Amino acid sequence: MKIGFRWVNNNDGTGTDPSFAVDSISLSTASGSSTAPVASFTVSDSAVCQDSCITFISTSTGTVDSVRWSIPGVSLTGATNDTLSACFANAGYFTVHLYAYQGTAVDSTTRVIRVRNSPHPSVTQVGHVLTVAGTYSSYQWYKTGVAISGATGSSYTYTTAGTYMVMVDSGGCKGTSAAITYNLGVAEISATGNRFSLAQSGELVTLFAALTLQEALEINIYDATGRLVLKSNWSAGADKIQLPVTGIAAGMYVIRIGNATTSAVLKWLN
Repeated sequence: MKIGFRWVNNNDGTGTDPSFAVDSISLSTASGSSTAPVASFTVSDSAVCQDSCITFISTSTGTVDSVRWSIPGVSLTGATNDTLSACFANAGYFTVHLYAYQGTAVDSTTRVIRVRNSPHPSVTQVGHVLTVAGTYSSYQWYKTGVAISGATGSSYTYTTAGTYMVMVDSGGCKGTSAAITYNLGVAEISATGNRFSLAQSGELVTLFAALTLQEALEINIYDATGRLVLKSNWSAGADKIQLPVTGIAAGMYVIRIGNATTSAVLKWLN
């Protein structure tokens, strides 16, 4: 920028010399001038676990009237705020776009975010042993929401009824199994509290369990004198068993069903 001054003296004999004088000069930019926007942003974490959220902050420079965020495949709230919190329900790679506006001028920038899979462990049960399917870097078992001290293996043997779950870690991403209530022996029917029932057809007695057996049970049938007249085993994984009662005399009998952790007694009139 150049500024020039030219003086023209009115030296015509009138005595007015000089005819023009400058006492001061003030320079200022024109009102409304601006610089073009340059879009930029920071991110709290470039790798995040599924079902987690991260924060993006616009650090755009220049004259910025407004910003707009866009992440294809992700629903955003507050997409025109300088600070954005985005949550990722699915794993994969997502491109974050930021647009910085100044009047009709716009600048944009992008960044790719990797969202890693969070584990969703499942638990199987054999007897009182709970086992996590799959392999993870760490395990922690819980009972009724409280971590069980020392229960950090892929399996856990419970000794009391309760609601159990496990938290696992896979490459820094954690996930929990469903919380399930496990009982000792056969679960009660919540409506009536009756665990077993029986039906007889001719010389065949069928025992029914309220729910599938979690562990094997022993069946002993006694007559009125306490003499054992029939003995059988009821395998885990079944909810009924048929017993042939050929040769057992008519009368009142007691059927004891149980093992080391549970027992029940039924009356049978043959």
